[in-house]
Amino acid sequence: MTLDDPKGFTTPMTFRRNLRLLPDTDLIEYNCSEDEKDLKHVVVK
Repeated sequence: MTLDDPKGFTTPMTFRRNLRLLPDTDLIEYNCSEDEKDLKHVVVK
């Protein structure tokens, strides 16, 4: 992944991560509940 924002960075930032493919599995939804200060602004439908 490369982040290129001339207004925020002097040069593009590149990150690399190796991921493992797990065939025949389900994706699990992840919800981060850390720092719930803005929870009152979340709209649940």
